[in-house]
Amino acid sequence: MDPTTPTTSTPATAPTPTPSVSTVKPAANTAKPKLGIAVVALLVVVAAVAIWLALSAQSQAKKATKAAADMNARVTKIETADKYVGTQINADENQAVFLSTGQVYFGKITHLTPDTMTLEHIYYLNGNGSFDKTSQSTSGNVSLVKLGNELHKPEDKMIIETKNVEFWENIKNDSEVSKAIASYEKNNPSH
Repeated sequence: MDPTTPTTSTPATAPTPTPSVSTVKPAANTAKPKLGIAVVALLVVVAAVAIWLALSAQSQAKKATKAAADMNARVTKIETADKYVGTQINADENQAVFLSTGQVYFGKITHLTPDTMTLEHIYYLNGNGSFDKTSQSTSGNVSLVKLGNELHKPEDKMIIETKNVEFWENIKNDSEVSKAIASYEKNNPSH
């Protein structure tokens, strides 16, 4: 080396330290696809519930419309007892109400709607006999009982669902039932 030539020296570089812990590369971001699948699944469930609710509401609306139509049809046939008093319900006579269970009640129909019939001053047949609704006669040991004398002391008023009534009719005042009712009421004026 010539002392007159300048020497350039490269600074010595320190060796790169090797990390003592290995460097881990971040994994590919898998959270985004999982989140996307969850959102799609949630949307599918919400859509299914919305469709089910819509169909259910539509079904309920059809049922309500049918029920209203049925009610309107029944209302035109039976409105209130007031409409029939003097024409079909004879207020001066008792009525016999024949239920689908076979039980017969006697009394005064005081109110009639499409769903219910109110019967007051009630009597019924009791005993081991039977009542033939066709001939309207009794056989066996049958007696007429005033409602209200039973163990549970019911009021002398009964509300009967009309769907349980086979038919009802006026009873003439000279019938055996009307005579028995008149006799009972004469001997028991407090009832």
